[in-house]
Amino acid sequence: MNRRGFIVSGVLVVGAVALIGLAVGRAGTGGTGSIAAAVVRVTADLGGGRIGVGTGMVVTPSGDVLTNAHVIEAAGRITVRVAGGTTYAASLGGIDPADDIALLRLPNASGLTTAKLGDSSALAVGDHVTAVGTGRNPGDPVVETQGAITALRQTVTTTDPGGGNPKTLAGLIQFGGPLSVADSGGPLIDGGGRVIGVDTEGAAQVRLRQVSPDTAFAIPINSAMAVVRDIESGTPNPRVLSGQSVVLGVDVADSLSARGAQVTAIEAGSPAQAAGLVPGDIIVSVGGTSVDSASALSPALQRHHPGDQVVVVWLDPSGHQHRATLRLVSGT
Repeated sequence: MNRRGFIVSGVLVVGAVALIGLAVGRAGTGGTGSIAAAVVRVTADLGGGRIGVGTGMVVTPSGDVLTNAHVIEAAGRITVRVAGGTTYAASLGGIDPADDIALLRLPNASGLTTAKLGDSSALAVGDHVTAVGTGRNPGDPVVETQGAITALRQTVTTTDPGGGNPKTLAGLIQFGGPLSVADSGGPLIDGGGRVIGVDTEGAAQVRLRQVSPDTAFAIPINSAMAVVRDIESGTPNPRVLSGQSVVLGVDVADSLSARGAQVTAIEAGSPAQAAGLVPGDIIVSVGGTSVDSASALSPALQRHHPGDQVVVVWLDPSGHQHRATLRLVSGT
């Protein structure tokens, strides 16, 4: 559930990297400046032998780490390896699934190097940027991808590799760069080494053919840090979950036969499996909230907390309605 591709909504600027004339490349490096010391490797244990890997950046010396929500969603355990090799069992400070932002906390950390933040409101098409991510293996140097901004304020719909679990993100930075899945949550920096975005993922799975395979997207750092500040201060934010997200244990896609979220996969031992849901069923309601599409399932779930008992209503492939009361579990 943590690996996602992109469906691009609206008309995009394509081919702009070639027009601008900046080289787009990807290489390992140990010398991306001070940002390398603030980049961390995030590993999410998703259960059933599944492991997700992403990137994050340190934003406080005491160990607050900014990353993507999709990197750690549904994780039972999260570990973070900082520059220098120390590994922490991280806790979740807060998560904003709708904006794909999560804040992790590293226990007993101190004196960590923090990322130097820039101002994403000052960006322009053509600006040179560098995306920074973790290496393929623990201990590898960080990897940088050079490119240029090709468009601003873009809207995309992210999906998992099978096209399920769609989520729409708005206001994104579009840039040229062949990112990997493990780069998700890493910093996008400007020419001065300042973080101006949070990489969401590369475009290896972009669903529109006219988009260059070297296209990627990032969340503006101003938007990301607004969420972080709400989490750190405890400011009420209806999009932010403090500490834990909830899951059913399903992968979903839009249904072609009825309005709802069609189940494409079930996690073993999950509440969904215990309730009797199977692939092909269409979820139409959770806890009294209507679910009319795959993208509506997560917001319906996030109205609740781990341990809550909710009624889930679904249709089987024959169109017969079923309902069950189940207890939600923590995704992290």
